[in-house]
Amino acid sequence: MHRIPNFLKWLVGSLLAIAVLTGLMLLQNPKDSAPQYKLPGALNEISSTPNAIQVHNLLVEITDSKQQFVVGALLMDNGDKRSIAAIDPNVVVDLREFGLRDLRSASNQVSSGELVDALNVSAGLSIDGVLNLSEIGFGALLDSVGGVSLELTKNLKLPDAQTGNVRILPRGKSHLDGATAASYATYRQPGESASEQSVRFNPVLSKALDGLPSDPQKINSQLASLGQAGSSNLNDLDIAYFLANSRGKWAKAKVLTLATSPSHLAPSDKDSWLLLNTGAILSTLIDDERDALWTAGTERYRISIASRLPESRILARDLLNRGSIYFVDGGAASQSLHSHLIVTDSVPESLVQKLVDQLALPNLDTVVVAQISTGTDMQLDLGEDFIKPKQKGSSQ
Repeated sequence: MHRIPNFLKWLVGSLLAIAVLTGLMLLQNPKDSAPQYKLPGALNEISSTPNAIQVHNLLVEITDSKQQFVVGALLMDNGDKRSIAAIDPNVVVDLREFGLRDLRSASNQVSSGELVDALNVSAGLSIDGVLNLSEIGFGALLDSVGGVSLELTKNLKLPDAQTGNVRILPRGKSHLDGATAASYATYRQPGESASEQSVRFNPVLSKALDGLPSDPQKINSQLASLGQAGSSNLNDLDIAYFLANSRGKWAKAKVLTLATSPSHLAPSDKDSWLLLNTGAILSTLIDDERDALWTAGTERYRISIASRLPESRILARDLLNRGSIYFVDGGAASQSLHSHLIVTDSVPESLVQKLVDQLALPNLDTVVVAQISTGTDMQLDLGEDFIKPKQKGSSQ
């Protein structure tokens, strides 16, 4: 039998040792053999949620003890741009089968998701969700970040959110605890507009949001500790991701305005109702916050209806209050003999015919365009050929 020379044994052993060492190195350091993709910082901490969505636009809604909308702000975070816009509780939205309502009363009649959906339709927005805080919950959140320091140019009277008693904040510098800061921010003085109130509310809200932890799980715990004083229609980690990644940036956010005008659809006891000007909102957000604008779909078509008489708009709204056509108040328009309809080229002909039948306008003048200045899918100006209603509709 032939014997294997010693030098061959040594060579084979060396090759085996090199192969084993190389394999161990590859196992310990796999990034040398295949590229690894690292998620952004905060996303690593919430990636265990398979259905997590990325939130860009969040409505923060403060409610009173009756769960009515008191003051709100739309937070828009789209990467390198952050904007904040006041949401007035007097803005009217269409709750379809529940009728026309202002946000103040709508907030305790429908779910948060339905409220956001109605606001999106009325304003042409794309709000992803809502963070609802009671005044007490807002105060607790402010306490968790150490309250608020501010300087007043004059004495300010305001009711306490918990007791209802009137207290006076003295002129000059002072540090407010959470409950007092919440009252200061949410109280709307007589004759004050939402934009004027936001001068107080926005800095206090920014203080609360910018002071949150950077860890989404800790934000979850902090919001959960509020109990029924805080809620959202979003999943816990969806809203945590938004708040964690936008924290520290709201104090310097750009302030935008959602244009409004008096609504003529309000019942006699609701003369403070406001109409959202969709055309002005579109032109305001198109450059700074395009992602906050309504995205056209295939199942819902928004129609802006204008008329000389508000009763005509209400009647048209009631006739169209089903299916895939969604009413948007287009305000007053000069009277014409014939009604005119403008539709985008994305609206099916069958839907236009359905509208013609429902409104009993067989000779409706129709023009097809690529885009409408109101941002809606259709724009209808009602003329004398539309049935003149004898009284206001029952939707209110």
